[in-house]
Amino acid sequence: ATSTATITLYFTQAEFDNYNAKNGLWPDLPANPADAVGKSNLRITQYHGTPNTTPSLPNQYSLSTGLLINPVDADIIWNGNFWEVSFNVTGFSGFYVHTNLRWALPVDIKYLTGKKNNQGNLLNWNITCGDNAAITMILERSGNNNLFNEITTKTTLATDCSQIFNYTDVTPLSGVNYYRLKVIDEKGKAKYSNVVMLINDATSVEIISLVPNPITATGLFKLNISSPLLQPCTIQIYDVQGRLMKQQNAQLKAGLNTIDMNAVNFAAGTYNIILSSNDKPKSIRFVKQ
Repeated sequence: ATSTATITLYFTQAEFDNYNAKNGLWPDLPANPADAVGKSNLRITQYHGTPNTTPSLPNQYSLSTGLLINPVDADIIWNGNFWEVSFNVTGFSGFYVHTNLRWALPVDIKYLTGKKNNQGNLLNWNITCGDNAAITMILERSGNNNLFNEITTKTTLATDCSQIFNYTDVTPLSGVNYYRLKVIDEKGKAKYSNVVMLINDATSVEIISLVPNPITATGLFKLNISSPLLQPCTIQIYDVQGRLMKQQNAQLKAGLNTIDMNAVNFAAGTYNIILSSNDKPKSIRFVKQ
């Protein structure tokens, strides 16, 4: 059990070919004498003790805990007739050749950004492919930040993964456009990016969102409003009985506006916000917890 030695195991190419034909998710053993990748995949597991089966099988030894051995690639040699696999050991028992199972590293979306230009809405993104051979990238768009639809698809090989990708949406929706990136790895697993919001030639004041909704007990929230131009507005909050609970004036700039609001002294329940400006009044409902 404590003796040391250098062991050389001999295999035929036909044995390696048989393994490669049936290895499933496991990488291949050398397919020919020049296959450096196959050599780097090769592993040996040593089992101590005496075999419990005839013929002996992996993990069927009196001392069944296996020792993984990674032979030096230079010691994996084709001698013209057989493969020679040499390595140092302590103790002598059963040895089995195989390869290491390689799980692909996950895809990572570094960022998705967007801005308006003369052609439309320009989106830029960057990802890492991990160990995936190829990645599918789907850019999606929504008008309500809820239902997204594909507007373009790109497929990239791992070798091209580090570049910055871009796409110009030359026919954006009128008003608010939401964009997100969906990335699918080689096993079909999907990952989503952050959401980018761009406003395209808004023609009227719109309430984009109220965050959070429901409003927590603190009563603090933000009202996101888009406006086509600089103009004043009045924000009124009513309860379900139609009673005016709060009124607040604000100056809207052209583009996206975020207005800090509060319903600190409001009882739990449902409320309506009415936004009045130079355009038709807009409304949104929220719940106070």
